[in-house]
Amino acid sequence: MICLQSGMCLDMDSNNGNKVEVYTCFGAEWQQWLQEGDTIRNGLNDGCLDIRSEDDAFVSDCNASNTQTWSLN
Repeated sequence: MICLQSGMCLDMDSNNGNKVEVYTCFGAEWQQWLQEGDTIRNGLNDGCLDIRSEDDAFVSDCNASNTQTWSLN
């Protein structure tokens, strides 16, 4: 997913507990995302975009929890 304003990508950092960060796009698998129903999956490990606290996103094993449910507007 690319931010239209900045051109930056959502990037899963596997060296930091799979935390999701905003980073320069360079086409890596961990910068690839797929919407599947109401979840967003990472291209590298097929994990789900997940909120663990009010301001931290991670990629976690998918478990259909509310913190892994997304709506794109």
